[in-house]
Amino acid sequence: RALAKKAKIDLSTIQGTGEFGRVTADDIKMATGEKKPERKKAAAGGAAPVELPDGFVAFTTMQRAVSNNMEKTLTTPIFRVSREIEMDAFNALYQSVKPKGVTVSALLAKAVALAIEKFPIINSSYENGGTNFKADINIAMAVAIDGGLITPTLKYANERNIMELGENWK
Repeated sequence: RALAKKAKIDLSTIQGTGEFGRVTADDIKMATGEKKPERKKAAAGGAAPVELPDGFVAFTTMQRAVSNNMEKTLTTPIFRVSREIEMDAFNALYQSVKPKGVTVSALLAKAVALAIEKFPIINSSYENGGTNFKADINIAMAVAIDGGLITPTLKYANERNIMELGENWK
């Protein structure tokens, strides 16, 4: 009671953990933040409790770079379009170039580059009252790595052949 009075805490506002629900000194200390509540132990035979991180942890250089790049995209409008397509010719092409080390990613990059070449509005952006078309067709794809995300870019993907794109993708 003396601790509660000193801390200016009304005992009726505290859930007691003592015998018959009595408020203990530890309950008062937890209410004031002086002590953290104890975690319940795992039942016998259960998994050991996992120690979780607590508080602020600064980003690694990689995490900071990913975060900065993601923040920059928050002001970019996003448009999503989906369409079913027949992939038989693509699959046949992939089977013929796969032994030469060309990946599906390189093939997709080439397909996207050719589509952008055909529909250049895809590779444009809005600027005060007009459309800014980009002359270069550079394709970037997100790749997960340990501790982060990178986006390698295949420059001038429309002008390069699949074998060259495949080499540059590696």
